[in-house]
Amino acid sequence: MSVPYETLRRFLFDEMRMPHIYQPLMIKTLLTSVGRAPTRQIAAAFLAEDESQLEYYEAITNRMPGPVLRRRDIVTREGDGYSLRQDVRDLSMDERHRLMADDQSAHSPPTCSSPVTQCRRERGNRNFSFPNASKDLVHPPGSFSGKSNPAARCGRFGGAS
Repeated sequence: MSVPYETLRRFLFDEMRMPHIYQPLMIKTLLTSVGRAPTRQIAAAFLAEDESQLEYYEAITNRMPGPVLRRRDIVTREGDGYSLRQDVRDLSMDERHRLMADDQSAHSPPTCSSPVTQCRRERGNRNFSFPNASKDLVHPPGSFSGKSNPAARCGRFGGAS
C-alpha cells in the first residue's frame, strides 16, 4: 500500500486517542467525499451517529408531527415508524417529485419545501427551540423542556406571526 495509506492507517489504529467518535467519523466523511467536505457535511455525519440526538428526534417525531399528521389522515402508524396513507403512497413518481421539488419561483406551485422556506424566512436560523450550537455547544438529551412557544411558530403555519 501507499505511504499516505499506511500513515493514515497507523494513525487510526495505533496513534489516535479519542474520547468520542468525532475523529474517525470526520476522516471517514472526508474519505467518502474524495478528500474534501463542508463543515456542515461533517457535522451531519456526527449527527447521524449520535444516538442521544437520534433518540431526541425520534421523541420529537412521536410527540408532534406524527400525531398531528395522523389526526389529519396523512400518515398511519406502522410498528416503530410511519407510513403515508395508501392513496398517497400510490402517487406517481412525477407527482412525488413535484411535491418534493425545491423550485421556489413565483410561478411554481407550493411543495414540501415551501413551508420550510417560509418558516426560515420568518424566523431565520431559529427553527428549533434549543440553543444555537455555535453559542452553546453542549445539549444534554434531557435538557430540552419539550414545551413549545405558540408565539414562536411561523405565522403562516399555525401560530402567531
